[in-house]
Amino acid sequence: MKHLVLAGGGHAHVEVLRRFGARSDLGHRLTVISPDRYSPYSGMLPGLIAGHYDWQQCHIDLGRLCGRAGAELVQAQVAAVDPEARTIALDNGRTINWDLLSLNTGSTPDLASVPGAREHVVPIHPVSGFLGAWDALLRSIQDGSSGPVRITVVGGGAAGVEVVLAIHHRLQLKGLGQTTISLVTNELLPTHPRRVRQVVVHTLEAARIDLFEGRQTVEVKPGTLRFASGPAIETTFTVWTTGVAAPPWLAHSRLATDARGFLTVDRSLQSVSHPWVLAAGDIASLALHPVPKAGVYAVRQGPVLAENLLRLLRGEMPIEYKPQRRFLSLLSLGERRAVASWDHWAVEGAWVWKLKDRIDRAFMRRYE
Repeated sequence: MKHLVLAGGGHAHVEVLRRFGARSDLGHRLTVISPDRYSPYSGMLPGLIAGHYDWQQCHIDLGRLCGRAGAELVQAQVAAVDPEARTIALDNGRTINWDLLSLNTGSTPDLASVPGAREHVVPIHPVSGFLGAWDALLRSIQDGSSGPVRITVVGGGAAGVEVVLAIHHRLQLKGLGQTTISLVTNELLPTHPRRVRQVVVHTLEAARIDLFEGRQTVEVKPGTLRFASGPAIETTFTVWTTGVAAPPWLAHSRLATDARGFLTVDRSLQSVSHPWVLAAGDIASLALHPVPKAGVYAVRQGPVLAENLLRLLRGEMPIEYKPQRRFLSLLSLGERRAVASWDHWAVEGAWVWKLKDRIDRAFMRRYE
């Protein structure tokens, strides 16, 4: 009996577990490693921040999925991987031997490149850490113990835009609209169509959220952000949504990585240096067809990853993952409105948010 280990509870692995749970012929030992029993769904995180969803609606119960798949859930962080000895060391001191390993641990926030960021910002990942800090801030604002609050979101990609607008909406719902909110970015939504950027700029203006574009953060001090150009700004709660890095243990694993330190995989999602190691999601970098670090790709990689793990356990040839060239982007705008885009086409409105809500709820129902 071979031992398959799934390290990480990301979007690709929850799909692997769902598919394994529907089978009765796996015939191999299965272990899942994740620091948390509940895996957050990134598509609904802005809605959770905004108050549209509660915590339970946005989290997938890994324990339940493991129970259905006959897997052992080990709640720990990965500390080291040795692909030659086929062992994985955990932060709780435990070492696990494996025959086949799949990595879907995600990326880590890139805080090392900006002095002071590690000490003075709240990264959006891990989600559990951000949500704890966000709830604490809300309580302190409500009871008046925080004093004047200036919330700053750093990063003008989709995550930064959705988070800053969600924060604004939640504060409005609670009658705390006097809080100053800013969005700081080098470039706003650089990969989105012009129409989407126009909608977002108008929404930010209507919400009286200060947009600081063309600002590259070079230092974070207590209460202050400094930039490569332009005056510094004051901040009391800084959310970091920009820049991702590979987990530190990967650099010491002897697995082949790309220039940024992410695990290089081939078309079958196998490591190009150690084919008995597979990876999906942010931790993986496709050798011939790099894709953005976005949840939509991890979701689409899930079925291929599940099929290939089964094939490799049976000694069969794996299939290829073919990344989609285009996908429908749905960007929530804080309140129950959203903007959709496909290539250069874009449209916004309440009905777009309803469409996004239906898609997100349908995704979550698959794992109930």
